[in-house]
Amino acid sequence: MGLPQLANRTPDDYWDKNGLKKPQPVIVCAAYAYYDPDGDDVISVCGPRHVDHIMRSQIKLIPRSYHSIDGFVDQFCKFYNREQAMEVVRASGQRFYPDKNGSNKCFTAKAYINAALQY
Repeated sequence: MGLPQLANRTPDDYWDKNGLKKPQPVIVCAAYAYYDPDGDDVISVCGPRHVDHIMRSQIKLIPRSYHSIDGFVDQFCKFYNREQAMEVVRASGQRFYPDKNGSNKCFTAKAYINAALQY
């Protein structure tokens, strides 16, 4: 069973309507997407690192019947699973460490920590 589509926090036409070029997505935060397998409810849990104390305080409030997918979010609050996040990291030019990330999945906070240092 796949993850229901998460709500996009910024409408796609916002950028065009305001004469702005949409910035390239960068990974900024670790995240879990919890979803009701019997419905379309999705709850995003974000924190500096996966399962840190901030995330754990949020996770304990989620119904145990919900399923989860781990990943990351970009600066537009869009959720990416680990494979998708690695594509965003590579496309954006964010620094990452292949020895910690592997080749296809993003496994470390190093990618978004370094993104903050780049700007």
